[in-house]
Amino acid sequence: MQNGKIRVLCVEDNPMDRELIRHALEKESRSFVVKYAQDKKSFYSLLSSGGFDIVITDFNILGFEGVDVIRAIKEKRPGLPAIVVTGTGSEETAVQALQHGAADYVIKTPRHIAQLPHTIIRALEAKRTRDRLKEREANIIAIVENINDGIMVVNDRNRVEFANRAAGRLWGSDGGKLEGMEFSYRAKNGEILQIEIQQPDGKTRVAEMVESQTVWKGKNCRLVTLRDITDQKEAERQRRSLQEQLWQAQKLETVGRLAGGLAHEMNNMLNIIIGYCDLLLDDVGHDSPLCEGLNEIMIAGKQAANLTNQMLAFSRKQALQVEVIDLNDLLQKVGKMLGQLIGEDIELALVFSEGPSCVLVDPMQMELVLMNLAVNARDAMPDGGKLTIEVSNVELDGNYVTNHVDITAGKYVLLAVTDSGVGMDQATMSQVFEPFFTTKERGKGTGLGLSTVYGIVKQFGGSIFVYSEPGHGTTFKIYLPRTLREPKTKKRAPEKPGATVKDYRKAAVRGNILIAEDEDALRALMEKIFTDIGFNVASAANGTDALLIVENQEFVPDLLITDIIMPGMKGVELAACLREKLPGIKLLYISGYTDNSIVHNNILDS
Repeated sequence: MQNGKIRVLCVEDNPMDRELIRHALEKESRSFVVKYAQDKKSFYSLLSSGGFDIVITDFNILGFEGVDVIRAIKEKRPGLPAIVVTGTGSEETAVQALQHGAADYVIKTPRHIAQLPHTIIRALEAKRTRDRLKEREANIIAIVENINDGIMVVNDRNRVEFANRAAGRLWGSDGGKLEGMEFSYRAKNGEILQIEIQQPDGKTRVAEMVESQTVWKGKNCRLVTLRDITDQKEAERQRRSLQEQLWQAQKLETVGRLAGGLAHEMNNMLNIIIGYCDLLLDDVGHDSPLCEGLNEIMIAGKQAANLTNQMLAFSRKQALQVEVIDLNDLLQKVGKMLGQLIGEDIELALVFSEGPSCVLVDPMQMELVLMNLAVNARDAMPDGGKLTIEVSNVELDGNYVTNHVDITAGKYVLLAVTDSGVGMDQATMSQVFEPFFTTKERGKGTGLGLSTVYGIVKQFGGSIFVYSEPGHGTTFKIYLPRTLREPKTKKRAPEKPGATVKDYRKAAVRGNILIAEDEDALRALMEKIFTDIGFNVASAANGTDALLIVENQEFVPDLLITDIIMPGMKGVELAACLREKLPGIKLLYISGYTDNSIVHNNILDS
């Protein structure tokens, strides 16, 4: 309608019938604007020009047969309603016209023609209702197709009748392709069911499913709503993984501090045991019946000292001699030894990086890392297998470090050690770096091998991660900061045999030594050793007392041997005071602590 006028195209070639229709419309209302098509040409011309609200037409007119005129209208103007007005035909003809899209049917009699205006208005109202329904349907379809949640209609045979685009994305396809697919998951009303959906490429999506009852095409069906929570689940998994990594790192840090303090105390006691045992062995001679027992004490003491050294390695408190090395060269050097260590039933594959892979490490400690990891791999392959050790240069980006604690983005050298052994479950992996944790039989291991590896790697500023599944082997990945410095070539100095206490006694060495050590037994041992070989010795339990010995002119030392960490005045402070008084004095620092607080925090710079 335009300006309240109803625009009518009347297709009628009979002048009397045209007049009858015109009269009926004008009598009812002047709201009708009528144009007439009297032949095919004018019919198509007017129909093509558009601007009409409705068409009134007869059958078998202008050369059209039967419902052909209705078909022509629907082809040119699909939404334009048409009313059939005819003086011939039957109910069957009317039904046929309605089936082909006619809006209504009127018989050409004065009584029926008089009702034509009401029929037109009724047809137009029906069209407006249909248009509103179509618009509403289009809006609903747009909402359903663009909503993020998957929506499916499933019939009583568990077959999908309808699926929107979001549902299609869950299955990795278009929603329409899901129609006819079997969907047998069932959820009770109000229940949220979590399901896994396998996509064609092998990926798995996770969705939350709820369902309710609906009617679809006259049939009772299930309305299924699916919400994709795959990314949410992955974020939760990453968050839990980071929390577990952080908790594990904090636990290892705490255990490391405990182990370091314990190892320090044990070292002091072992030094006393081994020192006095060494003195007694020199005194009694090799022929003494006491010699065998003393040797056993010495062996046990050194074994205990080795354990404390491993604990110090785990706690990152061992002394290091770092230098730049190419990890390729180190692997090449120890490769043959590793082959002998793991045995002939295990294949050893060494993979080297294409270019230099230089890191700042202690070579001896790095060899220990390789040997411990190789032994661990060997024990995981009792029936043989393959051990692969690979060196490569990598650059870690933000995505990687976001999912791993205790590592930053940057350039690293990756040392990957992979075995084809029995693998580990999650519970074992969470404890694998803890000291004294072992899955081996009693007496088969100390449980310090991997904890030593962990401590050494951390002391080098690196990170270590373990990946494993039961029955699928294990991979340890060590990331060490890469350096652009080149390794220095060193000339190997000839080894000199160690001197014994008897050798020093023969040399008749003379001189004054001042000892400052707060551990009484250790101080007494050092006094005895140096006195026995000819030195004049004075000692004190702390820095203040040692300084008083010199200030009171009781003793002028040539050498100061001092513990670094003591109550009150520290060893470094004592040394500074004595150097002001005795510029030529020599200094020897001793300590059970070798961590960053001593070596790296400028305590020894003087």
